[in-house]
Amino acid sequence: MGTDLAFALELADLADTLSLPRFRAADLHVDTKPDRSPVTDADTRIERALRERIAAERPGEGVLGEEEGDEGGDVRWILDPIDGTRNFSRGIPVWATLIALEREGRIVCGVASAPALGHRWWASRGEGAFRDAERLSVSRIERLEAATGAGVAYALRVAYLQAAAARDRELAALDLALWLLAYSEDEMTIPPAASSSSMTSRTRVEAPG
Repeated sequence: MGTDLAFALELADLADTLSLPRFRAADLHVDTKPDRSPVTDADTRIERALRERIAAERPGEGVLGEEEGDEGGDVRWILDPIDGTRNFSRGIPVWATLIALEREGRIVCGVASAPALGHRWWASRGEGAFRDAERLSVSRIERLEAATGAGVAYALRVAYLQAAAARDRELAALDLALWLLAYSEDEMTIPPAASSSSMTSRTRVEAPG
């Protein structure tokens, strides 16, 4: 395991120690950002802690974070402290901390840690992709008509219901579809829309091939 991925996993460990105690906490504080998306005290605390750890141990490397913005630089860590904040704030365990490292515009490693589900995914270019201790690989199915994709229809149904009130149907459906694909429950998925916010999800999906 390379040093970049090892450090990314350490960051994920740190995030988990901060996110889990706030999940379903009675005193969880939820605000609404200008774009009408929710943000919790856990989001801001996790990102601040990860930024401080990166500054202390990887000086000179920038950070692009969901809550505090972009420091720029040719080398930067991309952070989403809680991907699935609506779920997190409502006590639904489908959420994760997303961490990726970018060098000169190219993602070199990424981690998605979902402690409430008891799972973690990570990938590094040239080193493969893993779910927990299990190495991931692409399906051996060669024909599209033979691929299993039943989970996609379920994901879209759930996402539609969850996102209706949030007025974000396409993004929520895409996110759930990528989660199912990364979770290896499906052999293929057809997302309803592309989104720049799926950068760290794309790292998980691309790495197995």
